[in-house]
Order: sequence, then C-alpha cells, then structure tokens
Amino acid sequence: MVLVGNLAAMGGCLREPRHACDDGDDLACPGRCVLGGCAFADPSCAAGVRWEDEAPEGGICVPDHFGPFAYALANGGAAVDLAGITAAVELPAGRATIDTTTGAITREGATVRGPGQGVVDGVSFTIVASGVAALASPRFVVAAGADVRVIGDNALILIATDEVDVAGTIDLGATAPPFGGPGGGRGGVASQPATGCGPGSQPVGPGGGSGGANATWGGVGAVTVLPGDPTMCASPLAEPLVGGSGGGAGNNGLAAGGGGGGALQISAGRAIRIHGVIDVGGGGGAGTAMGGGGGGAGGTILLQAPLVELAGARLAANGGGGGGGGASATAGADGPVGTATASGGTSGGGAGSSSGTNGGNATDATQLGGGGGGAGVIRIETLAGT
Repeated sequence: MVLVGNLAAMGGCLREPRHACDDGDDLACPGRCVLGGCAFADPSCAAGVRWEDEAPEGGICVPDHFGPFAYALANGGAAVDLAGITAAVELPAGRATIDTTTGAITREGATVRGPGQGVVDGVSFTIVASGVAALASPRFVVAAGADVRVIGDNALILIATDEVDVAGTIDLGATAPPFGGPGGGRGGVASQPATGCGPGSQPVGPGGGSGGANATWGGVGAVTVLPGDPTMCASPLAEPLVGGSGGGAGNNGLAAGGGGGGALQISAGRAIRIHGVIDVGGGGGAGTAMGGGGGGAGGTILLQAPLVELAGARLAANGGGGGGGGASATAGADGPVGTATASGGTSGGGAGSSSGTNGGNATDATQLGGGGGGAGVIRIETLAGT
C-alpha cells in the first residue's frame, strides 16, 4: 500500500459517525473528531484496524491505511492535509483535464480547480514525493460520457474522504512516442535512452528496440540483446507508485520507443465505484525501414477503499506494440482497453502484453522490428483483501 492513515496507533472498527463535532472539539468528543464523528480505540478489534463512532458497539474492522482524513506516503513522503477541503469534484459528460504538475482541473475550457499547491477552490493538491502528486476532495465523480485526460509529470493519487464514482473514462495512457503517461517512463529517442524502472534498450545501429517492463518483461527487438526487466519495478504491490517503463529506440535512435502508461491510485474513505474505464496503456513504438522502437509497458492502477464495486468496469494496463522495421513499417498500436493485445507494427513488430505474459519479441529478425511492451499492474485493496 502507498498511503497510510493517521490513526495507525488507535486500532478498532469503522462505523458511520453519529456524534456531531468539530475537528479538535475535545469537550464534545472525548475521543478524536473524524469527519464530524468521534473515533475511539476498541480493544475488541485486531491490531492494524480502527473504528469510528461515538460508542464501542459493533462496527466493521477496516485496515488503518483506509484512513479518510490525513495521508502520508509509506516511504516517508509529505503528508496530505485534508483540512479545508470542501468541494466535491463532479465532472459531467464532456472533456476534462487534470494536470498533475499544477493541480489544475478544467472542463470544456472552464476552471474547476485553479493551479497551485494547498487548498484551491475547496480541493487540495500536494506534491507528496518526487514524481507523485495527490488531489484530495470529499468526493470525486466522473459521470457517464465524461472523458478525463490526465496530463503532467507526476503519477496521480485521488483521495476522497467519502466516495469515488467513475462512470466515464479516466485516461493516463501514453501519448505519441516517446511520451509516457503521468508517472510513466519516456521512450528512447535519438541519443536519449528510455526511462522507467525497467526501460527497454536500443541497438547500436540498425535494429529494433526492446519493449519496456512493469509487471512483466518487455519483448526483445530484432538485434537488441536486453529486454525491459521488471525485477526493479514495483510489481505487484504498486509501491512506490510508478507507471510503466518506456520502450527502447530502434534504428540508432531514429525510431522512438513508446512511452510507459501512467500511474493512478484512488483511495476512498467509504467506497470506490467504477462502472466506466480507467486506462493506463503503454504506447506503441515508432516504425522505420531500418528498425522499430520498442513498445512502452502498461502503467499502474491501485484502488483502496473498504468497498470497491467494479460492475461494468474496464481497467486496462496493457503494453504497447513494437514498431515495425521493414520497408513498409508502421508504428505499433497503443495498449488497448480490453483483453486484446496491442498489435506490433507491420514488418516485424512484437505484440504488447495484455495479461501476465511478457511483451512479444520481434517476429522476424530480418525485418528489424521492436519488441512489445510488458503488462502493467492492477491492484485492488478492500476489506475482503487484495
């Protein structure tokens, strides 16, 4: 888990708080005020859980890292102060953008939340660690028909003290090579190697770049020796929160590798309900006559809440296809939403991974295609386990 709550020492169970109180109101609340209710220790619950209510009766035991009021990265990152967040983020049908560099949220050109760290327009934004940013609100809603594109340099954590409901689409996939999604690695290009926890490598001279890694290995490009290696990545715990690695460049850097898919964590105090799409697919590698770029690896999705509902949900962390490397070479396909694999570019590109398999190797050494990107990580933590 990436986030931990600030009641780790209390232990106990979670219930709907009934006692009205203000934060820090010790007279009305002999325990601790949490979300307008009182939290007390409850010795009947096992260690590592807590409860919230005005009296120690019944309740549901909840792991401490579901604490819906203040969070910090488990590896010592900055805390997210939820004091002052008042505005739910509700995005109806239409196009919207979340910028993980500035914290700005826009919809159809209108500002939902302005840029800047701290609480702006009732929503908190914090750079919690290098490459990781958090937006906090009482509630996030992405309505059916809403298409939310997440941009910026940082992986994104959405923190809701109440619920998150996604009926539309949240997209953190890689864009055109070599660019990765937020928190994802960059594909190799020119003299710049691919980046990420398990980046693909590129040949010296003609040849295909290898695919990037995340949960699984990238595929080997024609002539390339080393595929993207997942052993240095966070799989399967999504800790630290990082996206997929970029694919290596092909043809002496002229064919850009696909970028890695981004990384998204959603942590809610009550429930997460996904009926739409979350996409963190890796990008396809570019194709050239003398070598294709490797595909980028799929990114990371982490969902944390006492209750997670996925009726009709499509969660995708698929790797991109390697670029082709022959006379009729085309780019590899981006990691798709669904169970299909991303096709490699024509003229030898390897397929991307869509499950626990590795990215596909270049299909024909004489065509110099790039290797496919590895699959990403999807992790769900609820009361029932992971």
